[in-house]
Amino acid sequence: MRPLRLHLEGFASFRDPCDIDFSDAELFVITGPTGAGKSSLIDAMTFALYGSVPRLDARTVFPVITTGKSEARVAFEFAVGDEEYTAARVVRRTKTGASTKEARLERKRNVGSIDSGADAGDATPDTETIAGDADSVTSAVESLLGLGFTHFQRCVALPQGEFAEFLRATPAERQDLLVKLLDLELYRRMAKRANALGKEHETRAGYLEAELSSGDLAQMTPELLAAAKKRGKELEALTKTIEKAAPKLEELRRRAEDAEAAREEAEARVRSLATVLPPSDLEETSERWSTAREAVDSARAAKKEAEAHLYKEQSALEALPAAGDLQLLLEAHAQKAASALLVKELEARLTPLQKAAAADEAARAKAEEEKLAAEAKLEEARTAHAASHLAQGLAAGDECPVCAQTITKMPKHAAPKALEAAEAQLRKANTALTSATHKRDASTKDVVALTAKLDAEKERLASTEERLEGEPTEAALKKSLTKVTAAAKAVTEAQSMFRTVSKQLDTAEAATETLEAAHRKAWKTFDATRDRVSALEPPPVEDREDLAGAWNTLATWAEAQSPKEAKRVDNLAKAAKEQEASLATEIQTILDACAKHGVKATEANYATQVASELATVNAGIQAVSAAIEKSKKLRAEQKELRDRAKLEKDLGRLLGTTGFEAWLLQRALERLCHSASHLLRELSSNQYSIQINDKREFEVVDHSNADEPRLARTLSGGETFMASLALALALSEDVAQLAAGGAARLDTLFLDEGFGTLDPDTLDTVASAIEALGARGRVVGLITHVRELAERVPVRFQVTKDARTSRVERVNA
Repeated sequence: MRPLRLHLEGFASFRDPCDIDFSDAELFVITGPTGAGKSSLIDAMTFALYGSVPRLDARTVFPVITTGKSEARVAFEFAVGDEEYTAARVVRRTKTGASTKEARLERKRNVGSIDSGADAGDATPDTETIAGDADSVTSAVESLLGLGFTHFQRCVALPQGEFAEFLRATPAERQDLLVKLLDLELYRRMAKRANALGKEHETRAGYLEAELSSGDLAQMTPELLAAAKKRGKELEALTKTIEKAAPKLEELRRRAEDAEAAREEAEARVRSLATVLPPSDLEETSERWSTAREAVDSARAAKKEAEAHLYKEQSALEALPAAGDLQLLLEAHAQKAASALLVKELEARLTPLQKAAAADEAARAKAEEEKLAAEAKLEEARTAHAASHLAQGLAAGDECPVCAQTITKMPKHAAPKALEAAEAQLRKANTALTSATHKRDASTKDVVALTAKLDAEKERLASTEERLEGEPTEAALKKSLTKVTAAAKAVTEAQSMFRTVSKQLDTAEAATETLEAAHRKAWKTFDATRDRVSALEPPPVEDREDLAGAWNTLATWAEAQSPKEAKRVDNLAKAAKEQEASLATEIQTILDACAKHGVKATEANYATQVASELATVNAGIQAVSAAIEKSKKLRAEQKELRDRAKLEKDLGRLLGTTGFEAWLLQRALERLCHSASHLLRELSSNQYSIQINDKREFEVVDHSNADEPRLARTLSGGETFMASLALALALSEDVAQLAAGGAARLDTLFLDEGFGTLDPDTLDTVASAIEALGARGRVVGLITHVRELAERVPVRFQVTKDARTSRVERVNA
């Protein structure tokens, strides 16, 4: 597991959102003052993976929420091998504490950055959700990393105060940790599986023994197979006998069938000859048929004559003008006379109207002259009496039109009589002009209307005269119309005659059709009767119109032919009996052979009975052979199962905890001690090394004090730190090589504090060892407030805290 990016918000002292990128850091330090929140970053990673933090109870999560915040969010992106994952959790406050309501573990399909604003339950489009709740995320992480929460603390993220946990652990605790780290549960599962398989295969072998010793398999013996094969050979020989006789039997059957068919055919001919009898009403039917034919011929001649007469009358009518055209021309002549009369009448009415309109126009002109004269006199009076005229339209307060002064009081002026008379004369003249104008307009309107009507009628008269130009006179038209009417009447009478004779023909043909149908039916009856005896070659029909003659000829022939066919029937019946006797003899021979071999059969089923019996015997042979072969295979399978059961039980016993696992754990501890001793010698300038005593406890050997062995609990703080660091580094180096299948993935190591107890020389040695571990492909993260150690690390994450929140700043050396 290698850390890539971390996002946290509302977690511990990190109130505000904070993002940290570890993706290109192999060796880094998280540094800052005590209480700034350095360890909270490791807690956040651990919480994202396992839902717990080292310093809290496993079920207590509410303390991780920043004071005053309702929830804490953590998203930790990390790599395992070539794949990247994101573990995210959101813990919210509740009335009774807090709970993790949202959690997810995602595998990235495409490499990208953490979406710090996304909810824990929302998967981005380029990811695959592996787990979607708190418990399943924890289980998936344990399976993915090969470590549980407790083992993760002891091997990857070593928290404050627990750095020496592995060093001081009891042998049983260390054994449990190594079993988990080395995935020795795999061998325990293998042992359990081997024992289960051994028991399963032993049980299966017992089932096979029961199957072999009882039931059908026990009865299927070689003797039974030999008897079945002998019976099969006998039936095969009988089958060949039947097959050999089959062609002769087939020929005999064919001859017997042919003889019987010939006899039946001859009898049928005799019966057919007996049915050759003319109908009883043959002569009456023929006579009605002849009479009807004559009536049709007569009606057809009458129809032809009526058709010729109709054609003649229609041709005469078509040679004359159309009655409609003649009628239209006569109507045009009538229209011409009416229009001429109306024109004269309108012209007589127009003349007095025109004279009255001219008089009205003259009266209106005179009235207009009188008006103009009255206007002139009024103007003269107004000029003579201007002051009085101006005063007529003024009142107190108005402006005087002469002096432009405001009028305070109107003087009293008597209206001049001459001015009043002039105005009265003008009013009278206007009234007279209006009346004369109205009268003139009315008479003019009457003239215009009558003139328009006259012009329209003249135009209609001219149009009618133009249409009649070159056409016959009215008298000639009336004469032609009389001729056309007479011709049309003659055509109507001819058509009536034609319809009458056509109806008579239809009636005659209908009657003939009825007789025709009966006649055709009579001929069909004759033909059917003749066809029944056609094989005897009856005489041909000479005349298809003479039904009676045809019947008489056929009946005479049938009467003469009947005795000959009766004699032939007797001869064929005798031959059929002889063929049936020969066939019965051959079949009895075969039935006797079947009885001899124990096959019950009849003439109808002997072949199928023998075949069925043979098929049953062959099926029995196959069943016995298959059962014997199955017994052989089951015996071989039983032996193989028992051999495998013994091998699996031996393997289960050897893979037990007291066997292979104990040996492997001892080898792992010895290798771990060897590697840790080598590292501790480097850290202590060859003063200390690590060994395991007889009680499987870790001891530190002090080479500067006569190689005195000391238990871990007797070491000083600095000695304990160096020994614990050596074990942690050795565990990180060796566990992947020792694990079964490399299950535990310890590519990262976090060291939280412990460096403050070291002297400068030891601190320098520890720093060099850690740098060397990072150079070997491990990610190493230090958490310390020791400035001298922090300045030696190439990447520093400086943690600071103010009154509101903690912050992280990356500093590259």
